[in-house]
Amino acid sequence: MGGFSSHHKLSHLEISYCYKLMDIPSMNGLSSLQLLRIEKCFNLWSISGECLRYLAGLKKLEMSYFCDELEEFPGLSYIHQLNSSLESLILRGWDKVKSLPDQLQHLTALKELTLSNFNGVEAFPEGLGNLSSLQRLHIFEYLEKFPRLDCIIHFHASLKDLTLTGWDKLKFLPDQLQHLTALKSLTLEKFNRVEAFSDWRGMVQDFPYSPNLDRY
Repeated sequence: MGGFSSHHKLSHLEISYCYKLMDIPSMNGLSSLQLLRIEKCFNLWSISGECLRYLAGLKKLEMSYFCDELEEFPGLSYIHQLNSSLESLILRGWDKVKSLPDQLQHLTALKELTLSNFNGVEAFPEGLGNLSSLQRLHIFEYLEKFPRLDCIIHFHASLKDLTLTGWDKLKFLPDQLQHLTALKSLTLEKFNRVEAFSDWRGMVQDFPYSPNLDRY
């Protein structure tokens, strides 16, 4: 695949359903890019380590469904250099990914984080608590284990929208919910073994009243 150096005015780049694509080169020259989506390239093994280094204005990044033999997301080694621009990050993983990139903790401008399909992740890194601007956190299904969410207490002043879905084996709601006093929207889905929300109702009673709070 050729480079992108001649497309310096490009603001939106989507690379998807390229089934034979195995690598993506440097994106040097794409200084105007605001949205980058790379998904469903099932033979993709490599993304240049400097892929994100030159995307100083990137606001939204979505990466998902690469080669399922990979044990970590490719191309994220420079994501911390987007700390002042990136506002939305969507990552969809696969079974062999055991952890989230440590560099995520530096994305202090991030407002929205969506994570799904991380079956092998047992705990989210404590460093995620550094995401002081985070307002929307969505953790979706196909996770066999509910990951420890110790970092979530650091979002108590910023997080307004939380979605948790897809843990069939979980019998109790996460205790960390009680710390999210700024929540306006809470969505809980597919907690099929939870028999009662009594403890959760007690937590919500401690929240400041908001007519916009959705209590599902």
